[in-house]
Amino acid sequence: AVLLRAKMHGLEEEQAVGRQLADGAAEAHAQAQQALHRKTMQSELETEVLSAQLNAARTELGEVQSLREHEETDRSVIVEKLRTVTDQESRCRGELHAAEAQAAALAQQIKETEQHHQ
Repeated sequence: AVLLRAKMHGLEEEQAVGRQLADGAAEAHAQAQQALHRKTMQSELETEVLSAQLNAARTELGEVQSLREHEETDRSVIVEKLRTVTDQESRCRGELHAAEAQAAALAQQIKETEQHHQ
């Protein structure tokens, strides 16, 4: 009977240790679950922040590209206007030289006419 009681006592101690181990494992599991949940929430928040930053960068890139296109269009317009003005200037210089040549010829004719009449 003493032996039986000792075995029962040993068995109860083993069960108590087993329960403590199970409780410890359950506590460790719960803590791991909580840590995983916190890490998941943190990762989701970081993903949202990065997504917002990416969208902002895409928007800014679109604006920069639009500005560049407008700038290139403006530059093309300016170059075309400059070309037109340069062509007009060349034509005017040609007309001016022709007018100067006519004026010189007329002055020569007037001079010759005056010399004939004298």
